[in-house]
Amino acid sequence: MVSKIAQILEILGDGEWHSLLELQDEVGVTNGRLLEVLGFLSQYEFLKVDYINERAIIAKKVQEFMAQKATL
Repeated sequence: MVSKIAQILEILGDGEWHSLLELQDEVGVTNGRLLEVLGFLSQYEFLKVDYINERAIIAKKVQEFMAQKATL
């Protein structure tokens, strides 16, 4: 079973902004739980959250790491 964090990072792995509603629906979590996970990930600079426009994007360094890992 894939963790919710891994699911979120996989969705954001394309480097594009994704709406919080899209993430909530695709991962299957409540809004509160999603905000908790996104807060944790943004605290450690895995992603950026734009709370005003209700969207998130993966950090470039994390995206590059994930792409590198996929080629190993």
